[in-house]
Parts: sequence; C-alpha cells; structure tokens
Amino acid sequence: MDPLQTAMNDIREVNDRMERRCDTGSLQAAYAELNTNQKRVVDRVLSHIYDRNDQDALRLFVSGAGGTGKSRIINVLQRSVCNKLATKSTLAVVVTAPTGLAAFNISGSTIHRTFCLPVEHGKPADYKSMNAEQLTVI
Repeated sequence: MDPLQTAMNDIREVNDRMERRCDTGSLQAAYAELNTNQKRVVDRVLSHIYDRNDQDALRLFVSGAGGTGKSRIINVLQRSVCNKLATKSTLAVVVTAPTGLAAFNISGSTIHRTFCLPVEHGKPADYKSMNAEQLTVI
C-alpha cells in the first residue's frame, strides 16, 4: 500500500474511533469538566466555526505547561465538530500534532504522516508540492 493510502486509512480509523466517542451525553460531560478558561477557548472556536458570517481566519494560540488541559480542549473541540458536521462520507476535522507522543495524546496523527511529508534525519528535507490526488484525498 502506498504511503498516501496508508495515511488516509489512519485518518479514517481515528475518525471512526472518534465517532464512537461523540455521543451528546459524554460530550456534555467532558465540556462540563473543563475549567472556565478552557470553556472560553472552546466557546470561542466553536462560535467562530458555526458563525458562517465571519470569513476571517481565527488565529488563536493556546499554550501551557504539561497537565494544564490543552489536550482536553482539543478533544472537546474535535468531538463537538464531529458531532455537528461529520457525515459518513466526510471527515469534519483532522487532528494533527508535530510529534508522535503529542499525536497519541490527542488521538490524532503526526503532521508528517497526514500530509505525507518526508522525514529526513541529519539533512534538510526534500519537500515537494502535493499532487492533485493527495489534495483530493485530504
């Protein structure tokens, strides 16, 4: 199997697992467990996504030390968007992270895997433009 197809299968598997966790009751419980600042971030992002009148990009930087709940915010956002926008034939959201550990913590995939980027150790990577098939699949 080619790397692009493998990456897309991984994304579909993550999406399938997320669909099983998107029931409204557990999503509401996960949201209720967030602290005030976390809820503020989630509310801001979701209102931006669902307000189709706002065409400007939302640029939001969420940072904090380990254990401050960044992954919990991502989880609630992912589940909320899936719950509202996903269909059987489309992915509403793809969650990526820069490292394998970070991807594991958010039930996502690495950026390199998702976009089929080369991983080069000890030398600059030879990046190429994505072809039409890759862009269509993603």
